[in-house]
Amino acid sequence: DAVWNGQGSDEKWSTAGNWVDGGVPNSIDWLKFTGSANVFNTNDMGEMVFQGIGFEDDSGPFVISGDASLAAPAWTNLSEKIQTFALPAVASSSRTTVHTIGDFVFDGGLSGSSAYEIVKSGRGKMVVKSASWSGRLLLEEGEVGFSGFSSSSCSAIIARFSSSITFALSKYFLKASLFGSDMNETVFLYFEYFIQ
Repeated sequence: DAVWNGQGSDEKWSTAGNWVDGGVPNSIDWLKFTGSANVFNTNDMGEMVFQGIGFEDDSGPFVISGDASLAAPAWTNLSEKIQTFALPAVASSSRTTVHTIGDFVFDGGLSGSSAYEIVKSGRGKMVVKSASWSGRLLLEEGEVGFSGFSSSSCSAIIARFSSSITFALSKYFLKASLFGSDMNETVFLYFEYFIQ
């Protein structure tokens, strides 16, 4: 694991002092963010693929930026705070998990193969902006919002729900909320019809 403590001289990922034991992250790591030091930080190490990216229960509200994408098969937010990725995120596995207690905002978009499925669990919201992804979504708990889609960038999301559901639709934003009893339903969400 590479664990962020934000104790370095700047907010950059390449600064060894920002990581517990000076271990800057590499692709074999599960990336973990803790505490509230340097919550506005920058991936200055280029495109990276991690085993997972997570925020511990004591994490402040992080905003992660950079000019290269981050990829992982697992994304977790165990804190009550909103965690924001202001850089492109990539679902890197055929079954990518997103577990949220507090909200997760993919402000830089979320992409991945159309053959991939994202499994969303936890009571928090997952908000995806400006995505170019047309894979599947399994919503187990919480809410999922999509905004900034265009018909040319995303033709459809295939969503499956493990409980009964209601939809709230407004311009540029689709939200799904779960309530109550079990069911297993597949719904095709064609954004080119919904978004003007």
